[in-house]
Parts: sequence; C-alpha cells; structure tokens
Amino acid sequence: MNWTETGGVIQLAATMGMTGAIWVVQLCVYPRFEEIDPGKFIGAHFRHCAGIGMVVVPLMLAELFTAIFLVWVGSGGWLQWLILGLTVGTFISTALIQAPCHKRLARGFDGMECRSLTRGNWIRTGLWSVKAILVLAVMVGF
Repeated sequence: MNWTETGGVIQLAATMGMTGAIWVVQLCVYPRFEEIDPGKFIGAHFRHCAGIGMVVVPLMLAELFTAIFLVWVGSGGWLQWLILGLTVGTFISTALIQAPCHKRLARGFDGMECRSLTRGNWIRTGLWSVKAILVLAVMVGF
C-alpha cells in the first residue's frame, strides 16, 4: 500500500467514525441534555465534553490532515476538493455554533441553549453524512 492509499484508508476510517459519532450525538446525546437534573448538569456536561473530545478530536484531525494530503498529492480529483471543503465546514460549524453553545452550557443548564445546540448540530450531521458518501465514492473509484 502506498502513501496515497494509506491516506485514503485513514480518511475513510476517520470519516466513518465521525459520521457514526455525530449521528449518536445528534439523536441520543444532545436531545437528552434537557433531561439532566439541572443541579447535576454542569458535571454531566463537563464529563460529556471531556469524553467526546477524546474520541472526536483525533478523528477530526485525521480527517483534516488526510483531506489536505490527498488534495496535495492530487488524489480523488474534484471530489477530494469537495471533501476538503466539507471537512473545513465541519470545523467552522464546530467553532461558530457548537463550541459557543457548549461554553454557555458549561456555566449551567439552559433549555433554550440545549435546543439551540441540537438544532445547530444538524449542520454538522449533514456535512458528515454527505462527506461519508463522497469518501466512499472516492475509495471505490467513482
């Protein structure tokens, strides 16, 4: 296996991992934030952020580095450029929507903020879902 193939396999694994994680967060985790006892919310939220961070940060960085690498080596053509754009989109959404929501929630329970986090996360869920399809397409030689 050469470097380009290795990069593609890493990108596929990281993207599939993140796609699965984002759907679990979207459907199972964020909607349940409102059900946490407000007196226990700060601790529960902290544990969520710390735990999920250990999973998603390495995967997101692997996605970013492999997307840049595969564009740089010319692998995947215009689809790889689109994948890079979607990857950047996930980082932008995280920085502009989810991170500020989490920062506010770190101060305490707020039902409106929980709902805003869940609604805003549909952007990332969509981006990762489309990206997963495109990464698969590149890997099978579409």
